[in-house]
Amino acid sequence: MRVTGGLDDTVIDATESPKSANGIKFMEYSSRSLAKSIRKALALYAEPGSLKHYQINGMAADFSWDRTALDYTSLYARTMKKTRSTGAPRLPVTYAANLDSGLEM
Repeated sequence: MRVTGGLDDTVIDATESPKSANGIKFMEYSSRSLAKSIRKALALYAEPGSLKHYQINGMAADFSWDRTALDYTSLYARTMKKTRSTGAPRLPVTYAANLDSGLEM
């Protein structure tokens, strides 16, 4: 797949992490890059053990909204912690208290 947006975060190429690889990426928007990726895919298909490794990695990945929500909640909690430590403006107390009630991770 061509590296773009959220797919770049989702697909892991073997050049990035052979252990976690679950797909094939290419950066350049050109027929040459696409053809190279297709050749990589054909070579991968010819090696059943490697192909199975990619398949298992892809199927084990968690792309659920539950995981995404936890990531955002964690980011919010870290941001609020930094905001409090720097003395930056804060949310109204009642709103912040409601949001903070379940953010400990």
